[in-house]
Amino acid sequence: MNSKQRRHERRKDLKNSKDHTDADSKDQTQSAAKMTDKKGTHKKPSLPTDRTEPAWRIAKRTSKIVGKVILDLGFVLGVVTGYLALLPRVSVSQNDQLDPDNAFSSPFIVTNDGPLPMESVRFTCGIVDVKHQNGPEVVGDANFGTHFFMLKDKDGKIATQNFGSPEMMPGERSTLPSCSYPYLNPVENANIGIVVDFRVGYTFFPARRVFRFATLKDNNGKIHWFPFPVK
Repeated sequence: MNSKQRRHERRKDLKNSKDHTDADSKDQTQSAAKMTDKKGTHKKPSLPTDRTEPAWRIAKRTSKIVGKVILDLGFVLGVVTGYLALLPRVSVSQNDQLDPDNAFSSPFIVTNDGPLPMESVRFTCGIVDVKHQNGPEVVGDANFGTHFFMLKDKDGKIATQNFGSPEMMPGERSTLPSCSYPYLNPVENANIGIVVDFRVGYTFFPARRVFRFATLKDNNGKIHWFPFPVK
């Protein structure tokens, strides 16, 4: 083999070696690309399906509505509680008779039990009905607090009903001495009304409270006054 042939064989071997190297490099590149694609592939997060998405929205909307209702109820409850706490509260209690022979000599105690003062307070006592043991039955108007049957005294005058006080602070008490009733013959039973007219402190709003009292006898036949419902 001469030199020319040897050079030809060497070029052929170099070409085959280069083609083999290029093929191996191509195979490695493709293999690496496949491995990269396999490793780089990430599973996308699953989104709510059409079947579950409406339920999720309904639950979210319901929670918002329930929260708003609770807040509104709390606000209304706070307003109502504050209003009730400021309402005027008046009470009237009876006391022992000053004259044992006169059932109408019992004084009545008026108390301001509310949180606000009472102004321009006026007490009125009216006879609703009285039944005597040895006499007629006196019947007035059963509409407590509006119309009372007021009897005249021995001089033919109606007793002045101006008991009261310009102002009664919370917790203060005042006394209505007695109800005007001129006849002293024994009383079998009776009904009276104690009316308290006043103006709520720090406001221009007038108010009225009516209290009914009726008689009951003890074992000795002595009459005592006790509170009863107006109706």
